[in-house]
Amino acid sequence: MTIDRRTLLTGSAAAGSLALMSRAEAQSRCIFGAIRWDARYCDAPGQPCYEEEQILGPQKWHFRAPLHTTVLGPNKIKFEPTQATFDAEIRAARAGGLSYWAYLMYGDPQSGVIDLNQSMMKGLAFHRASAIRSQMNYAMMVQTSTLGSVGAYGAAVSAVLDLMHDSNYQTCLGGRPVLFLYYSEADLKGVWGASYANLKGALDAVRAGALGRGLGDPYIIVMTPPPTVAEAVRTALGADAISTYAVPIPQNYSATYDQLDQMTQAYWESEAAAAPAGVVPTVMIGWDTRPRKEHPPYWERNITPAHPDMTKYVTAPTAIQFAGECRAAIRFVNAHQKTCRSRLVLIYAWNEDSEGGPLEPTLGDPKGARLLALKGTISR
Repeated sequence: MTIDRRTLLTGSAAAGSLALMSRAEAQSRCIFGAIRWDARYCDAPGQPCYEEEQILGPQKWHFRAPLHTTVLGPNKIKFEPTQATFDAEIRAARAGGLSYWAYLMYGDPQSGVIDLNQSMMKGLAFHRASAIRSQMNYAMMVQTSTLGSVGAYGAAVSAVLDLMHDSNYQTCLGGRPVLFLYYSEADLKGVWGASYANLKGALDAVRAGALGRGLGDPYIIVMTPPPTVAEAVRTALGADAISTYAVPIPQNYSATYDQLDQMTQAYWESEAAAAPAGVVPTVMIGWDTRPRKEHPPYWERNITPAHPDMTKYVTAPTAIQFAGECRAAIRFVNAHQKTCRSRLVLIYAWNEDSEGGPLEPTLGDPKGARLLALKGTISR
């Protein structure tokens, strides 16, 4: 698929479309962020970043590659990030109205502790080293495998608390540090002895540690589908809200973006019904996994069909369509103010380049048309 440049808004056209918003929408104070899955900051075989280079290597997928990509040939690219290219991401996200990035955190496979030196965490390293880091907040999306293990979570908890000390760490509700928990049932069984109580012990330690350091009471958001399961986990762990990394979509789902938008909004309503205590809605930018069907990464080779149907994907949204879903999220939050009291909204995703379609500027969209369209839509 190629980008039809006629469907992308210029800055002035985007501003005109956003003028159609109601005053109530424009004055809302939702806190929009976007997920970062940072498989784009290294070039080492065996790493997810290397796999992503191979997936986006064919010329027809170059348009999805990040701006720090060098095209070496019709079927070969290389990621070449620098502090300057990362700072450009900060400026682009800020200009688009984003308040924070939610970093999916990776850890040492042996200790289960967040490892800021590994390839998947180099984006956060660039962020923390940036002279303009204060222009973009961040929050952690810890996995159930990066909080330690049964009876051995002290080091992991300490790593979480150290990051919460950063001056640009995202908070809500008057200073509560935001912490997303990417929940895995397999991790509960394999790492936490199939016991919610064991995992809750680690989260309780995070709470106590944050309060003890004067950081505020963490606002913990459980991320897993479906909403009824997420709410059961939230209750068991004493967390504050539920969300999802991405609205669940069947592997060979085929639809227009408008249909995905309808599915997404219905999912928000099911979350609100299941979890009146707290919901963070996830906005979907798309779902087009054809690059991964052609070149499955090592972590998906056991689930990708031998002869994938390349006609099955969600069509990419125009900038206007995507901005429309963000406005719908604002309306949802305003309509469920008790349930969405944090006023947090999460976008899937900043840089899931090969899986769903990126929000970030790319080789095919260097000015970030969707970000331009969001000016005025996302209120700080």
